[in-house]
Amino acid sequence: MSDTPEYIYKFVDHTLGELEWHEEDSCWETKIPLLGHSVCVDVYAGDGITDPSSAQQLEAIATANRYLRELPLVEQNLRLRAAWEILEAAKNYGLNGSHNPSECTSDMRLHSLSLHEGGLALHYRSPGLFPGLTTTVYCRKDFSCTSIEVYETHGL
Repeated sequence: MSDTPEYIYKFVDHTLGELEWHEEDSCWETKIPLLGHSVCVDVYAGDGITDPSSAQQLEAIATANRYLRELPLVEQNLRLRAAWEILEAAKNYGLNGSHNPSECTSDMRLHSLSLHEGGLALHYRSPGLFPGLTTTVYCRKDFSCTSIEVYETHGL
């Protein structure tokens, strides 16, 4: 038996579209239409798994499908939490943080998702109000929020 993992390098899924395996990041990558625009999605095989078996890869895709089925039900609430966080952080970056949360949630767009067996991370950008900042909401697999961070992403 070989010690080399038997990766599935390409996979087409009805929800996630055409996935491509990236060994250097140990994840599937794709781009899908979600919430009215195109979103980059990274699907990880599991926490700390860098050389997953093909079975672990397929399990990760199944988990990602469950998240994507349930995400539209909770995304608006998660985006509102992200809006409150970016409004507070804007002051620390010397930006106008006087916008109201409704105005901020309208401007925020889900840019990318990172999905893994233990939970997910939603990466939002607010190009109209706070260009150059990304707000990431970290959630458990039941979509309960564990933390939120705001950071600079100039040039990305």
